[in-house]
Amino acid sequence: MNLVSIGFTKTYPLFCPKDFRKPKILTVRVYIYTIFIFVHFFVLNQVSGQKFPLQNFSVDKGLIQSQVQSIAQDNQHCLWVATFGGLDRFDGTSFSHFTRTEGLNSTIVTAVYTAKNGNVWAATFKGISCYDGSKIINYPVIEKSGKLNFRAITEDETGTIWAFNINAGLFIFNDNRFINATVPFKGAVPTCLFRSAGGGLLVNFSKEGIYTFKNNKWQKFSQIPFIDKGENIIWLTNSGETYYACTSGKKLIKYSNGVVVAESKVDAKFVRAICMDGKGDIWVGTTNGALVFNGNNLSVKMALDALTGFSDNVVNYIFHDMEGNIWLGTDGDGLFQFSGGSIVKYDKSAGLPGKIIMGVAKDNSENLFIATREAGLIKYNPSDKKIIPIDYSRISKAGINCLGMDKNDNLFLGTMDSKLLKFNGKNFQEIRLSRKSNSFIIAITGDEDKTWFATQNGCYYLKADSIFKINGLEQITIAVLPIENRETLVGSLSGIYLVSGNNAKKIGVSKLKDVEVHCLARFHQFILIGTVNEGVYFWEKETGEVYKCDSKKGLSDDEVYSIFVDSRDNIWAGTGTGIQKIFFNEQNHSFVVKKFSKSDGYENSESNLNAIAEDKQGGIWVGTTKGLFVFNQDTFVKKPSQPYVIIQNVESRTFKDDSRNNIMPVRHLPASPVLPYNKSDISLTVKGIFLTNPESITYSYQLAGLDTSFSQPVKQTIFNYQSLEPGTYTFRVKAIANGEVESANIAEYPFSVSTPFHKSKWFLVLIILSLLVTGAVVQFYFNRIKLRKQKQLESMRIEEHQKIRQRTSEDFHDELGNKLTRISLLTEILQKKTSMDNTDKNAVIMQIKENVLSLYSGTKEIIWSLTPSSDNVVEILARIKLFGQELFQDLEIEFLCMGLEEIDPKIILPADYGLNIVLICKEFLNNSLRHSGCSTVTLVAVSQGYAKIIISIEDNGKGFEKNSITKGNGLNNIQRRADRIGAIVEINAAKDSGTKIILEINLYKKEDIFI
Repeated sequence: MNLVSIGFTKTYPLFCPKDFRKPKILTVRVYIYTIFIFVHFFVLNQVSGQKFPLQNFSVDKGLIQSQVQSIAQDNQHCLWVATFGGLDRFDGTSFSHFTRTEGLNSTIVTAVYTAKNGNVWAATFKGISCYDGSKIINYPVIEKSGKLNFRAITEDETGTIWAFNINAGLFIFNDNRFINATVPFKGAVPTCLFRSAGGGLLVNFSKEGIYTFKNNKWQKFSQIPFIDKGENIIWLTNSGETYYACTSGKKLIKYSNGVVVAESKVDAKFVRAICMDGKGDIWVGTTNGALVFNGNNLSVKMALDALTGFSDNVVNYIFHDMEGNIWLGTDGDGLFQFSGGSIVKYDKSAGLPGKIIMGVAKDNSENLFIATREAGLIKYNPSDKKIIPIDYSRISKAGINCLGMDKNDNLFLGTMDSKLLKFNGKNFQEIRLSRKSNSFIIAITGDEDKTWFATQNGCYYLKADSIFKINGLEQITIAVLPIENRETLVGSLSGIYLVSGNNAKKIGVSKLKDVEVHCLARFHQFILIGTVNEGVYFWEKETGEVYKCDSKKGLSDDEVYSIFVDSRDNIWAGTGTGIQKIFFNEQNHSFVVKKFSKSDGYENSESNLNAIAEDKQGGIWVGTTKGLFVFNQDTFVKKPSQPYVIIQNVESRTFKDDSRNNIMPVRHLPASPVLPYNKSDISLTVKGIFLTNPESITYSYQLAGLDTSFSQPVKQTIFNYQSLEPGTYTFRVKAIANGEVESANIAEYPFSVSTPFHKSKWFLVLIILSLLVTGAVVQFYFNRIKLRKQKQLESMRIEEHQKIRQRTSEDFHDELGNKLTRISLLTEILQKKTSMDNTDKNAVIMQIKENVLSLYSGTKEIIWSLTPSSDNVVEILARIKLFGQELFQDLEIEFLCMGLEEIDPKIILPADYGLNIVLICKEFLNNSLRHSGCSTVTLVAVSQGYAKIIISIEDNGKGFEKNSITKGNGLNNIQRRADRIGAIVEINAAKDSGTKIILEINLYKKEDIFI
């Protein structure tokens, strides 16, 4: 069985006692082991032993050549690196090369500068070139000797470009060429060219000091006094009114308001560069590495060389970028980045005797004990920063697998040959957990009065020099965590057990059933459980609630080897790919995970089981398979930097981009292109530039005109859109660093999709005009039809009025003519028959009277029919009712009239309907009076809305046979009048059964309804 099977380091056997029982090999091995320990620790005590957070970018990472001469940064945050093999542009992940192929006049680039307008200036042995974002222009340098070796390029407050040639002096860009600049005095020899933080141009002249160029003339810069005779300033930097100068005499001088306030000697053969970082410290490049000086008193803070992860070569240039990183250009080892992270590394190259750190423990005196797999045990004293090897070879020659400390400062070691050792600060003692055989120790945990041992065959504890085994645990146990009420949790590969006394019982939480445990820790009311492949569980023991933090919630992977809660309540998780911090929100049970990268000084490495400790300064010591990492939380500098995002490339079937589209983005891209509606596809490539930690960049994007808001952050860098609708669009994107810091800018790219003619405004206008014309024509046509109908209607009304007049004339003729003729005849009879007796005269007079009354009544009916009220149904029925009441009032015939009150008084009949209805009903009533011999006459009126009126007249008289009836003038007149108004007359009669006449009147004619 090896360690892989239980989830630890991968290649070492658990049991190897035979290897350590060979006497001859043992003697040699002890000798070699002792020499190895003392040699390494002697070196470690002579140097700092730590590796600083430096990253190297040389030819193996894409740099065109390893001799870096100068560094600059453009407006898009990209780094420009001048080398003896050409000019490189670095965007954080890749280098783009500029050589003679791209237009440079020489590949030996000695200086580079990015101007305020974005142009990049590069100086070579053959002149000075300018890259404007799309092409390189080589400008001539007017110099008689032909010796060009430019050391610096910069610009003054007006934007004029200056260059410093160490062989030929100062040059200024004028009339598209570089010419020798005027100097403040005859024979002036410049030694350095510098642009201050405020934008002023400063030049040091040998033996005369520093001058500034303002308003087209030289002025003595009185703020900095003259230095020693024969000594010149070769590098300058400043912060406000405080200036730092490196001299040819290898001195670093601090000036403030014209007074030297500090001075320090630079321990190097020659000073090659100077730079101030964001904290005010001064970086000095030398012939064998770099030195960092405290900006206040110019004391040396640290030295960067091969032992600290840097280089022993010449440092030609040091540059402080916009994000706070320091870049160091070396002569042979390429480019280095110092991120200012909080993590330092110790490994074999830095002096540690071994790189696989299996345990870290701290005693009550704040001493740290470090266990290695290859080289045993070492002790680190934080007070004097000494590292001391501790020899236990008398008992075991094997390396250490785990480490633990009890409350009494006793250190316990589990060795690779299955031995358990106790160290009291002076001597080692072997402890046997079992009489039969040694158990391989996996984890050691100290309690108030016990020391716990998780082993391959169960769990043990040591109390008062006595060993006790926990009942019920015969399998592999890996983690132990003492909790309240003298209870202890034990983690195994088959779940978690609660130990009370000497007995173990498996916990009954369903979400934690059979969980494979690597480590345990306590955080407030939660038990933290690091697992083999499920991340970290947060178990609230009192409530039983379980919350999980895994790779879906931000962990780099789900194999957790160590969990540690420091004195500041930070949760540290060591996984198979590195260490990270977990921030747990106890209110909403959410997680935020902080991952560490090379910019912090950390490289991904497999954490070892429970190999985490905290020193008295709050530093976190983490043991991994690649060495020991120390997280100094107090010195961590949070950079207020933001990434910068650019649109790197745009592609479409409509156009093809420039072949060099990855050199200087945006400037050469098609400006506001118009895509045809039938080829409305576009692909955009974006790039977030964040030199500090480029791997952390994500992107949030929006296509304005299609999307209403920005998207959630994504990792993709290519965004494709197809079949876009016609319209105007703007692609917008922002970069996000470390999951929270948004880019300083939002990159935008506008474009549009053309509108097809059938969707264009002109087409719409044409359609509208066509519709308007069509509407006008249709309206004209319908108006003609309407006018024609109105004329027809008017003609019909005139014809109807004529008919009414004709009928009225006929009625008057019938009523008045006949009656008057009869009255005239009766009058003549009365005059001729003078011999009539009174009885006859009275009879004639009575007939005349009756005819006059009849004439009066008929005239009233005709006149009434011409009044507006004669068109109202209720008025018509009331008139019929009144006629019936007068007709039958003096007779023994009862007249009933029903339904009138139910008729809507708003119903108005067409002209002449009223008179015809009244006359028809009068005829029916007269017939009932004269011929039926009835005792009751009933009139019923019913309306069917506004469409129909039904009038029925029924008597209870003798009736008649319908077949025997002969139509006389009365019935003919009734039928004629009914036809006039479109009414239907129905006569229902039978002998001895009375007579019922029904008049059905349609209130509106068909032509009236149509119109």
